[in-house]
Amino acid sequence: MKFINALRREFKRKMTVMFVHHGKIKPLRFNFSLSFLAFCFFTWTAVTIWAGFLSGRHIDYVTTRADARIMQVRMLFVADELRRTKELLAQVQQNDESLRNLLAMNSKQAIISSASMGGPTPMQSHTLGLLLSGNLGRIDNAHINMQTLSITEKSRLLQNSYDTILQHISAERARYLATPIGWPAQGTLTSPFGMRVHPIYRNRSFHRGLDIANSLNTPVTATANGVVIFAGRRAGFGNVVVVEHGHNFRTLYAHLNRISVSMGERVTRGQRIGLMGATGTATGVHVHYEVHYRGQPINPMPFMRGFDFENRQQHVREHARANRGR
Repeated sequence: MKFINALRREFKRKMTVMFVHHGKIKPLRFNFSLSFLAFCFFTWTAVTIWAGFLSGRHIDYVTTRADARIMQVRMLFVADELRRTKELLAQVQQNDESLRNLLAMNSKQAIISSASMGGPTPMQSHTLGLLLSGNLGRIDNAHINMQTLSITEKSRLLQNSYDTILQHISAERARYLATPIGWPAQGTLTSPFGMRVHPIYRNRSFHRGLDIANSLNTPVTATANGVVIFAGRRAGFGNVVVVEHGHNFRTLYAHLNRISVSMGERVTRGQRIGLMGATGTATGVHVHYEVHYRGQPINPMPFMRGFDFENRQQHVREHARANRGR
């Protein structure tokens, strides 16, 4: 109690503050109690702390608002980039469909058409409406994620379709290179494919190929890419070259005067494989040319008339169906 009473007495005492001017103005004197001075000190401290607190909150608010605005602008930019990407994907899709129509592809699974890519989804239309109305604050992560997932899925489907197109082109190219096209040598057709009277034995027999006559040592060329599986002499055929082309095609060139390739050698369409002659059972200089499909001889003439790849393939399919019906 004595300490408290002594503290009260101290707070009741007066303090004098004097301002002395070094001139003609009288000094100014102010009397304060210690308690009043303590009150002023604590009040000033409280006001300073409160002002700092309010200022800090205002700065945080301004900073947060600025960050939110920057985030909205970024989301607008991302949404715009997504829109551009979707437009690009739409163009890629059109190109994809054009390629498929150009190649007349008949895939087992229509990759693009099954992906519901015929127009904007409700979510996409809603997002576009927000962009046009200026309601940036309503463009949230859900919209961006939905757009991103949609574009990712479309990209995956288009990539699958692109791979399918490449595989189709590769298969068609391989099939084209393996299909006999054109004449194996320049000359005159002297004996067609089918039944005929044999020029030496004079009996009716089936001619498995056709004969092209010209002068001695006329170049004989491969009619498709492939691998030589036989190069040598064979009874009745003389010097023979047989080329395996793949895709069930094989060609034979007989009565050659000279063979220019060896077994196992890879040849390309138009490459010389020998020279025309009259070896084997022959009445004159010519090349006997056969085309085999799935092990059966077929008429080479449709493959020698101009370039009509599809008609030649139709001829092959019809021949295959005829063989199955035998």
